[in-house]
Amino acid sequence: MRLDAIRRLITLLIIGTSGLLLLLVWSDALALYGSVSTPESQTTLVTVIQTAGALGAAALAVVFITAQLSAAGGRPSILRELYRSSDIYILFTFLAITVLGGVAVLAFISRSAHHWEHEAYDSLLIFASGTVLLVLPTIMSQLENLDQTILASKLSSRLTPDSIIAYGLTDVRVHSTDHSRADYHLITVGLRPNSVDPLRPLHELLMEAVGARDRVLFGKLFRYMLEPIARVHGAYWDPHGVKATGARGLARRIRAARISEASRVHVSLAILHYAVKRARNLITEWEERDVGRHGILTGLSDLIRSLAPVNNAEPSLRICLFAVLNIARYYAPIRPYGRIEPMNAYFLAANELDAAGKQREAILCVEVLAWVSTHTRQVAEGRAVGVGNLLRPNLQEALIVAKRRARANPSWVPGNGVGNPWSDWPDVGDPWTETHMRQNSGQDAHRVALWGANLRKRLYLLLGRVLGRGRT
Repeated sequence: MRLDAIRRLITLLIIGTSGLLLLLVWSDALALYGSVSTPESQTTLVTVIQTAGALGAAALAVVFITAQLSAAGGRPSILRELYRSSDIYILFTFLAITVLGGVAVLAFISRSAHHWEHEAYDSLLIFASGTVLLVLPTIMSQLENLDQTILASKLSSRLTPDSIIAYGLTDVRVHSTDHSRADYHLITVGLRPNSVDPLRPLHELLMEAVGARDRVLFGKLFRYMLEPIARVHGAYWDPHGVKATGARGLARRIRAARISEASRVHVSLAILHYAVKRARNLITEWEERDVGRHGILTGLSDLIRSLAPVNNAEPSLRICLFAVLNIARYYAPIRPYGRIEPMNAYFLAANELDAAGKQREAILCVEVLAWVSTHTRQVAEGRAVGVGNLLRPNLQEALIVAKRRARANPSWVPGNGVGNPWSDWPDVGDPWTETHMRQNSGQDAHRVALWGANLRKRLYLLLGRVLGRGRT
């Protein structure tokens, strides 16, 4: 059981136990304490309130401190998501009832006799005890946020189809007679978002790995960006990347059954659009190095393999395959990095698609491999030794035919470009794209230079003050 699941269980047990005790107290089935009219009981009540208030306030202080640390470096979207945690509001509710209720008991009940004074005092004891006990899961929740992978898991779990649809980036129409087919496109021209970007918090976390040029951390965090696609389809997903396929849990499938096919495609298109843009921008951010491609393509190959056995997942699979094609196209001029080629996993993915009865998607996957092997060095002889023999006989034949087409017609693209949301995007080598990317990188360099100049100015002022004090 994961740490966050244990924390949620502890919170539910505290709330459930408190509710049960309150029910027993107000039904006269349980009495926790005597009269509140004596000075000794009033002193005890004040002590309980002070203890609960101090611990609750300390826990809320930890919440704000850890939230600020987790969102350090100018990440307001992450901070906004952290303050939406239910643990904070549950603790605050218990703390407010304890403090305000205690003041009410001391101010009113102790002055005159009331038939419900015992129940009120017992209720305060229950809420005070709950406040003290809730400190543990609340602090656990906030300390988890200091770990980037746990934080990414939380942010990923809050991505919902409704938030992505409300943003207005995607347009999807599922065929009424065949739910395995859909028409979709990106609304990138004249986009007027109806809400905040739901992917922004995860993007800010990913940019930390980009800024540190940590390809391993980037690959780990990127898998959490893909997790909502697997979740809405009820597919297996290993966030650690140890296994690409596995058993689909019953609870996962039940939750996914409530999500429409159109909503699933909305989620897939929005997130995969981000994947394509992120891969393209990494070319400039990591100075035309190939390492960024590896983490993204490895995650996408696992996603394809996890969606292969899912019914009506064909539109999301085709979007994913076209995302792979466009990422490979952007990195075509760049020398491949390392001995392990992430595109080799797509030979296995094609087999699994074919075995699952998704022949159209299996052929598209093979055509993508043919295009990449013809127009790039990513699936060259030294980087893909013998992987073609792993294909099923019908897919091997399709691979040979697709390679012939790619060599004979340089303008040929897999799937004839039908269903490719990025078919009208220019290549990285195009003048417009290179100028645009240079402008973005120039703006980033200007921001860095301005920040450095301000920092030097502050250091000079501080040094001047110190030297001035030394002379006096």
